[in-house]
Amino acid sequence: MRTFRAFFMLLACIGLLVTFVIDPPVASAAQPVGGLSADGEDPPAPDACGARIAKKRGGYWECTFNDEFSGTELDRTKWLGAQTEISGIANGDVCTRDEPWTISVKGGMLRLTARKLLNPFLCKSPYGNFRTDRAAAAVSTRDRFSQAYGRFEVRAKMPDTTVQGLHSAIWLFPDQNLYGLWPLSGEIDIAEWYSGIPQYAYPSLHYADGLNDGVTGLTAYLRNASAFHTYAVEWSPDLMLFYYDGRLVYETRWRPILPLFGNQPFDKPFNMILTQAWGGAWNAPVAATPTKATMTIDWVRVWQ
Repeated sequence: MRTFRAFFMLLACIGLLVTFVIDPPVASAAQPVGGLSADGEDPPAPDACGARIAKKRGGYWECTFNDEFSGTELDRTKWLGAQTEISGIANGDVCTRDEPWTISVKGGMLRLTARKLLNPFLCKSPYGNFRTDRAAAAVSTRDRFSQAYGRFEVRAKMPDTTVQGLHSAIWLFPDQNLYGLWPLSGEIDIAEWYSGIPQYAYPSLHYADGLNDGVTGLTAYLRNASAFHTYAVEWSPDLMLFYYDGRLVYETRWRPILPLFGNQPFDKPFNMILTQAWGGAWNAPVAATPTKATMTIDWVRVWQ
């Protein structure tokens, strides 16, 4: 399952560096980007995603997917737990595990936990088993829900540490590699966070533009990444708008190289992926890196 290929990839470069300051999160969970409808009327009644969000060009977004994590375990009709044993995907000696101690739901929250265990274990993989003491967590809506275009939003908080060695990500990946292997078929990173630089989050696109694998992104300053923030992207056929706590932090278009053209590869359904992993390269774990780190997700909502 190469869909999970990029779970533990670090951004190799940032094509555009701009810094925005993100204020502490507002109390309201809904971020009514776009204001009232064009006729000034009150918004319609809330739907499954909560308060209706107005579109900039009139009308309101329609809820197509949501999970408020109100149960006591992961809803397997909505999410797939990633496993190295099935996908074969691993980052060095890190094993992705679908276990109660890596993926859990409690108190209205999804918790994805990376752990360094006291005793090494055998990580099974289609490409060869290996021993390790590090486990990571990831869930995906693959084969459950995917969508091209719309608004994708997650309310989450990152691990509470400033020591390097951890990597959290909220991102979208294509259902199928119709245009070729990564990065040809695209990747949308709503937010990537690295504990080595904990005051920043990174929105970006990956695709083939003939220059730098289409890595276009920026640094968005967060006053406290370990507090809850909302991370969103509004994806249209020719434009990506990234919002943190309801504030526009980045907008970008893309220009693929031949044989791709127009709005390719971002014209096909993508699924949502949430990842809590260990870092690598410049953000590799050190002696002081916590042995347990959790990304906590309050809700996931998608509109069209």
